[in-house]
Amino acid sequence: MVPVVRNVESMNYAEIELAIAALGEKARKGALAVEDMDGGTFTISNGGVFGSLMGTPIINPPQSAILGMHAIFDRPVAIKGQVSAVINSCRITFFSSSPPPNTVRFFPF
Repeated sequence: MVPVVRNVESMNYAEIELAIAALGEKARKGALAVEDMDGGTFTISNGGVFGSLMGTPIINPPQSAILGMHAIFDRPVAIKGQVSAVINSCRITFFSSSPPPNTVRFFPF
Protein backbone atom coordinates (compact mmCIF):
# COMPACT_ATOMS: atom_id res chain seq x y z
CA MET A 1 0.00 0.00 0.00
CA VAL A 2 1.09 3.57 -0.58
CA PRO A 3 0.23 6.86 1.15
CA VAL A 4 -2.77 8.70 -0.30
CA VAL A 5 -2.81 12.40 -1.16
CA ARG A 6 -6.41 13.43 -0.56
CA ASN A 7 -8.57 16.10 -2.22
CA VAL A 8 -6.08 16.82 -5.01
CA GLU A 9 -8.91 18.12 -7.18
CA SER A 10 -8.96 21.25 -5.02
CA MET A 11 -5.15 21.70 -4.88
CA ASN A 12 -2.70 23.43 -7.17
CA TYR A 13 0.64 21.81 -8.08
CA ALA A 14 2.53 23.48 -5.24
CA GLU A 15 0.00 22.25 -2.68
CA ILE A 16 0.18 18.69 -4.07
CA GLU A 17 3.99 18.81 -3.86
CA LEU A 18 3.79 19.97 -0.23
CA ALA A 19 1.33 17.16 0.62
CA ILE A 20 3.64 14.57 -0.99
CA ALA A 21 6.64 15.99 0.91
CA ALA A 22 4.70 15.82 4.20
CA LEU A 23 3.77 12.18 3.58
CA GLY A 24 7.39 11.40 2.65
CA GLU A 25 8.64 12.94 5.88
CA LYS A 26 6.03 11.01 7.85
CA ALA A 27 7.18 7.78 6.14
CA ARG A 28 10.87 8.49 6.90
CA LYS A 29 9.94 8.90 10.58
CA GLY A 30 8.00 5.62 10.52
CA ALA A 31 4.84 7.46 11.53
CA LEU A 32 2.49 6.48 8.68
CA ALA A 33 -0.82 5.05 9.86
CA VAL A 34 -3.16 2.69 8.01
CA GLU A 35 -5.49 5.68 7.57
CA ASP A 36 -2.74 7.43 5.56
CA MET A 37 -2.80 4.57 3.03
CA ASP A 38 -6.53 3.87 2.87
CA GLY A 39 -9.06 5.08 0.33
CA GLY A 40 -6.92 5.74 -2.73
CA THR A 41 -8.42 5.58 -6.24
CA PHE A 42 -5.31 5.67 -8.47
CA THR A 43 -1.60 4.94 -7.91
CA ILE A 44 1.50 6.13 -9.74
CA SER A 45 4.42 3.76 -9.16
CA ASN A 46 7.90 5.01 -10.12
CA GLY A 47 10.31 2.08 -10.28
CA GLY A 48 12.53 4.08 -12.61
CA VAL A 49 14.29 5.73 -9.68
CA PHE A 50 15.69 2.26 -8.89
CA GLY A 51 16.75 1.62 -12.51
CA SER A 52 13.78 -0.64 -13.23
CA LEU A 53 13.41 -1.59 -16.90
CA MET A 54 10.05 -3.25 -16.44
CA GLY A 55 7.71 -4.54 -13.79
CA THR A 56 4.13 -5.45 -13.06
CA PRO A 57 2.42 -2.89 -10.86
CA ILE A 58 -0.31 -4.38 -8.67
CA ILE A 59 -3.62 -2.60 -8.14
CA ASN A 60 -4.56 -2.24 -4.49
CA PRO A 61 -8.35 -2.67 -4.20
CA PRO A 62 -10.52 -0.63 -4.18
CA GLN A 63 -8.29 1.46 -6.45
CA SER A 64 -9.34 1.62 -10.09
CA ALA A 65 -5.92 1.71 -11.82
CA ILE A 66 -2.15 1.97 -11.44
CA LEU A 67 0.45 3.63 -13.67
CA GLY A 68 3.94 2.10 -13.56
CA MET A 69 6.79 4.32 -14.69
CA HIS A 70 10.20 2.80 -15.42
CA ALA A 71 13.72 4.06 -16.11
CA ILE A 72 14.67 6.02 -19.22
CA PHE A 73 17.42 4.29 -21.21
CA ASP A 74 19.06 4.66 -24.60
CA ARG A 75 17.70 1.98 -26.92
CA PRO A 76 18.81 1.12 -30.46
CA VAL A 77 16.27 1.50 -33.24
CA ALA A 78 16.37 -0.75 -36.31
CA ILE A 79 15.09 0.64 -39.60
CA LYS A 80 15.11 -1.73 -42.59
CA GLY A 81 17.38 -4.16 -40.74
CA GLN A 82 20.00 -1.56 -39.81
CA VAL A 83 20.60 0.08 -36.47
CA SER A 84 20.16 3.67 -37.45
CA ALA A 85 19.52 5.58 -34.25
CA VAL A 86 19.62 5.44 -30.51
CA ILE A 87 16.66 6.98 -28.72
CA ASN A 88 15.75 7.57 -25.11
CA SER A 89 12.65 5.60 -24.21
CA CYS A 90 10.71 4.60 -21.14
CA ARG A 91 8.38 1.68 -20.47
CA ILE A 92 5.06 2.83 -19.06
CA THR A 93 2.60 0.24 -17.79
CA PHE A 94 -1.05 1.01 -17.16
CA PHE A 95 -3.29 -1.52 -15.46
CA SER A 96 -6.99 -0.96 -15.00
CA SER A 97 -9.46 -2.97 -12.96
CA SER A 98 -11.97 -2.82 -15.82
CA PRO A 99 -11.92 -2.86 -19.67
CA PRO A 100 -10.29 -1.72 -21.95
CA PRO A 101 -7.53 -4.31 -21.67
CA ASN A 102 -4.36 -3.44 -19.83
CA THR A 103 -1.73 -1.76 -21.95
CA VAL A 104 2.05 -1.62 -22.05
CA ARG A 105 3.73 1.03 -24.19
CA PHE A 106 7.23 2.27 -24.89
CA PHE A 107 7.45 6.02 -25.25
CA PRO A 108 10.38 7.71 -26.98
CA PHE A 109 11.70 10.95 -25.52
